[in-house]
Formats: sequence, C-alpha cells, structure tokens
Amino acid sequence: MSSTKQYKTIGEDLWKGRTEKINAELFTLTYGALVVQLIQDYEDYGEVNKQLDKMGYNIGTRLIEDFLARSSLGRCSDFREVGEVVAKVGFKTFLNIVPTVVHSTTSAPATNGASTGSGTTPTFNLILDENPLADFVELPDEALQGELWFSNVLCGVLRGALEMVQMQVEATFISDVLRGDEATEIQASFSYHLDRPVKMVFLLGVQLADHKALKIALTTFYGIGRQTSLRLMARLQIHEHAKVGSLTPPQITQLTAFLSSPSTAPPPMMTPLASPSFVPSVTAPPIRYRTVEEGSGRTDRLAKIKLESELLREIQENIAHHRAVGTYKGRRHAMGLPVRGQNTRTNAQTARKLNKIERRR
Repeated sequence: MSSTKQYKTIGEDLWKGRTEKINAELFTLTYGALVVQLIQDYEDYGEVNKQLDKMGYNIGTRLIEDFLARSSLGRCSDFREVGEVVAKVGFKTFLNIVPTVVHSTTSAPATNGASTGSGTTPTFNLILDENPLADFVELPDEALQGELWFSNVLCGVLRGALEMVQMQVEATFISDVLRGDEATEIQASFSYHLDRPVKMVFLLGVQLADHKALKIALTTFYGIGRQTSLRLMARLQIHEHAKVGSLTPPQITQLTAFLSSPSTAPPPMMTPLASPSFVPSVTAPPIRYRTVEEGSGRTDRLAKIKLESELLREIQENIAHHRAVGTYKGRRHAMGLPVRGQNTRTNAQTARKLNKIERRR
C-alpha cells in the first residue's frame, strides 16, 4: 500500500503533467450560472440539492474511468485508503486542492450488509480549506433558509465514482462556509460492497427493486413511458420480460450511459451476454445495425428523447411561451386551472357555422 506522502506526490504529478486546465474564474462562474438556472427552474432548494447530486453522480460515473487510466492505481485495501486517494489524488487532479482527511467510525444498524458485526461504519470527512466552486459566491437569506448546499455536486461525484468501483457510499455536506460555518466539510460513509448480494439495482442513483419488471421500472425516470421503455430494451437487446435483478453489469452500464445522455449514448454491444474474457471469432461476419440515414425523412426517436431536468425545462419554457402569447392553454395555466383534457381549439369553425362571423376564404 502506498503511503500518504506517495499519494500526495502522485496527485501533484497528475496535476502538473496530465491534466488539461481551464481558467479558474470561468469554471467558477459557469458552475454558479448552472446553480442559478436550477433555482429558477425548480423554485425549490431541496429539489435543487437533489439535481446537483444527480448531476454530480453522472459526472462521477464518467470521471472515474479517466482517473483510473491516468493514475494507474490499484485496488484500495480498506476504506481509510479510499479516503486518502480521494483527497490527495482525486481532488488534487481535478480541482487542484487537497482536503484534510479525518477518519472515523460511526454507529449504524446492521442492515443489508451495510455495517460490520460491531455495528460501526467506516467514515471519512473531507475538510476543504478552499472550494473553487464557491469563489465569488454569497448566498441570499432565502437560500440559507431553504437549506441550499451550493456545492452539492461534489457529493454526487464521490458517490458516482465510488459506485463504479463497487463501493456504495453515502456522501453529504456537514458544513459550508457559505452558510456561515467555520469550514466546508463533506462526510462519506461506507455502506456496502456492490459485489455482495443486495436487493436493489442503482441507475443514476435511483434504486430499482430487483423483482420489478424492467419495462415498468424504467418508467420511474421522468420522460420514459411504457412504449419508450420497450423501445429502449429492444435497442439494448434486453428481453421485454426481463427483471431488474437479471441485468448484467454491461447492460447496467449501457442503460446508465443512455439515461445520462440519450443523444450521445454509444451503440449497443454486439455480444451483451458474453463474459469479459470473450474473444469473437475473426471469421465471424460483423453484426450490422440499421441506422437512420440523414435526409431520409426518418428520425431516431430514442436519440431525440429528453429526460428528467431537460424535459422539465422544455415543458416550463413551453408553458411560459403559451402564457406570453396569450393562448387558451396559457390563460388556464396563469389562472391555475386544469389544462389536460380541456378543449383547447378555437371557436372559429363553430362561429362560422352559426354565421356569427364572416371570414374570407
């Protein structure tokens, strides 16, 4: 096992030689604009915290591959070593900061294999002396009362990255200087190893029961209906009657990639049920997938689909447009009246039939 000093040296080497850098002020202002946009979209600080955590989770699931490829680090022996690697290599590589690590154990009920026999859970706290995300930021009283955690994306990144290396953790903010605390502190608690038999499957941080049919479980995500769920399963070569618990790791990875970004998701695997050591025959003809050609007049429905916050933002923009134009739907939205199922057609045809108005043809 590498010493703490060696981890610090590795982090410094990665930051100096193998990390592409951008302007720190641009990075901070871009993240601040993102948080402001989420606040305007959801108007609920609790929901903003959830969205930041979910966004961080998506980033972490992709970031861990780049991190492992650059650092060439092996498996950590225990959770204490995980904390050292996260602080001295991970944070240094991507944010150029080295948080102080405090290791401890917390009492926890022995449920679902989440803790040891003594009822304690290994935990590490990251104390950030400086936070690049929070530079030039001052929270208004409304955000403080709404319990906004401005940098909550970091918790999602930790959770997503560690989940990809078979570790389920709970990461939460304990304190934040933006909220008047003396220091910014994140606590990460170990839950269980994902290679142990558990009764839940995680997709983008959402727990899905293993006994539930996948075509129904996918409708948990905002923007996916029953038909879209079946279409996605067919695209990824998953049987329409498959259960969530029968998903293989490659299938979970493909589903995660699609739900993260449908338009940029990679094509399905040619052998989704094959073992990792499978080597296809050289003489076997390649499998060709039908694709939608440009200019053919057809569109790939799955590539154009919008999910979760992106779909919600589009709906809210559409409502705002109807209200600005003054349509029937917009007026009902403005008055807080139900819109779905209402007759939204104009009375032009009825009026013409009753000779109430005359229109030029």
